[in-house]
Amino acid sequence: MVDNSPNESPCSSHLAFGGNGGSVLRLITASSQCPFKTSDGVLLNVECFGPNYGGGGGGIDNIHASTADHSMHKRSMHNSDEWPLLLYVHGVCESAETWGVQTLVQYCAKHCWRLIVLELAGHGLSENKAGLGRATCPNFDDLINHVVEFAGQMSGKFSRSRGFAMCGCSLGGALVSFAVRGILATRRDKTEQHEHPDFY
Repeated sequence: MVDNSPNESPCSSHLAFGGNGGSVLRLITASSQCPFKTSDGVLLNVECFGPNYGGGGGGIDNIHASTADHSMHKRSMHNSDEWPLLLYVHGVCESAETWGVQTLVQYCAKHCWRLIVLELAGHGLSENKAGLGRATCPNFDDLINHVVEFAGQMSGKFSRSRGFAMCGCSLGGALVSFAVRGILATRRDKTEQHEHPDFY
């Protein structure tokens, strides 16, 4: 959903918001949140950017409608439950509201992908382990396990999608790289149990 409220404030020169001299920042907000509790008891927030998922207002339809051919927009919105997922993990001191995520939202909308962003422990709206403050990462192995669980949770929640891909930025990219082994093991188990594998 694009915020067009009348009380927007110009972000004229702040580099974090792509400052280009007096432009107005329009933050694209998630169409839903899918928090889940990890096996080690941490409540993690997940921001879902997609077309009105779960009736949650706005989503990315407005971006899609303004950036794509109208007939393609109608066809793709009709099958939006099948949009593939792009699972994204941010870096240290980031969240689902950083400029990189905003850019990804627009790209995914144009190409009919649903963007799902994990907010790491202690970041964004996610909790952290007891005794750890905000933007403080727990043990690296714990974070890897959180990413593996994130992939499992979201592929289950969006089971009608045409599969998923994963990427990350900075720390998130490293976590995705290390988590792939655990994710593939989970996918292999599903295949052996004659379930549809959803990771490509």
